Amino acid sequence: MKRAILFLLALLFCFSAVSCGKQPEPVDSHSAAPEQTNHEIDASDTGFDPAGTITPSATQRPSDPGPTYREVYDPETDFDNRFGRGNPGMAESEDAYYYISSHGNYVYYFDKFSEDRDVLCGKPECLHDKIEVNQECNGYVRSGAANIGYYCGKLYYIGYSTAGDSIVKHSLYRMNPDGTERKRLFPFTCESQYFPGSFLLHRGKLYGWGNHEIVESAVPKFNLNISCWDLETGEQTLIYDRTDVVNYVQFSVFCFGKYIYMCDSLFYPDDPGKGTTVIIMRWDTETERLQTLYRGEGYSGEHYQIWVEAENRIYFASMANPANYMISPVYCLCGGEVETAFTVDGHYSIFLIDGAVVFLYLPYNLEEHHAIITDYEGNVLYEGSWSIDALRELSLDPAAAKAGFGAVYGDRETIYVNYRFFAYRNGGINECIIRYHIRGGEIADSKVLCAARW
Repeated sequence: MKRAILFLLALLFCFSAVSCGKQPEPVDSHSAAPEQTNHEIDASDTGFDPAGTITPSATQRPSDPGPTYREVYDPETDFDNRFGRGNPGMAESEDAYYYISSHGNYVYYFDKFSEDRDVLCGKPECLHDKIEVNQECNGYVRSGAANIGYYCGKLYYIGYSTAGDSIVKHSLYRMNPDGTERKRLFPFTCESQYFPGSFLLHRGKLYGWGNHEIVESAVPKFNLNISCWDLETGEQTLIYDRTDVVNYVQFSVFCFGKYIYMCDSLFYPDDPGKGTTVIIMRWDTETERLQTLYRGEGYSGEHYQIWVEAENRIYFASMANPANYMISPVYCLCGGEVETAFTVDGHYSIFLIDGAVVFLYLPYNLEEHHAIITDYEGNVLYEGSWSIDALRELSLDPAAAKAGFGAVYGDRETIYVNYRFFAYRNGGINECIIRYHIRGGEIADSKVLCAARW
């Protein structure tokens, strides 16, 4: 029981096809009601073997998965799916890493060569983030969307604006990687309901999504939507918009060439026996049409992430399985049907990254920290304890940190974990990014890249 409670507390800080042989049909780009096609899943459907740690699928996958992510990826124009598909997000250039904490106050950097880390501000006498609101600091951005993007050699962020032309008082800004030549590109003129709490940049567009609690006819509901904004004109196009009584946590988005894949997961807190409904959609950026690729009911857990290995091979898994659900399954939408790709024995949060699946169990009790890292076939790349000893670089005691994880990024060799601390507040370290290098089935080293006070 204690293990389950601690796991759930940590999860509070995490956050984020064709159906059954039927061909995909286009859905109106402003519709919130994808095609109703169901795929029932229950515990007996998972292939779980209590005698083994990992159980692979017995289903033979199609030999032709279609174009792969690596085949369609263009590093000059495309979003790098290793980073920023959640909140907070991070970005990487040739010389540095960049990060905005979930509070959105400051931009942080880590220089790859000098290994300096600080607020992105060139003022030599600046107090930077030693003050919560330091408007004299060039790194203070007061962002309402805790993401930062690196696109075509520039940094982009959504920051506070006093220009008076935005209902939500935020605009999109662009600057050089060293923080100079900051330019306001356009204001967000949408209603607050459509303001993006998270975003990414892909092929000349900003894709932003968010969720908001609203009240309709005295009934509290959640609205989820995603839009795109043209980087040159600021013109907004609404892609997906739904309002329901579901307990929504976070959307999952994946950029794949001309397509934007999206995963919405609906969980009904007043009817837990109903399970979670998983909806996978695809937006064609050229035709501006939205397709529902899959809709399945009866899944366990909440907040489903996706990773698109190929057009006909889409993986999805829950970041938040129920406390009493002692298996952690990874599913694959393949050839128009869903199969259980493999399962891991144990209660983990699951993160889908480039070439690997990360299973993390991170309660307050450091002795119980554990991780399993596999490829998408279920082959183990690492299994063992998961250390946050790198916190000593910040003069923090790992044993007293009470760290929860907010996001996991990277690939099978380099993993970045965003940690949020419950024990350090009011000017102490509130969040950080730790980088782990995985070599030969071991954690070769770990290092703090960025640390935020607010």
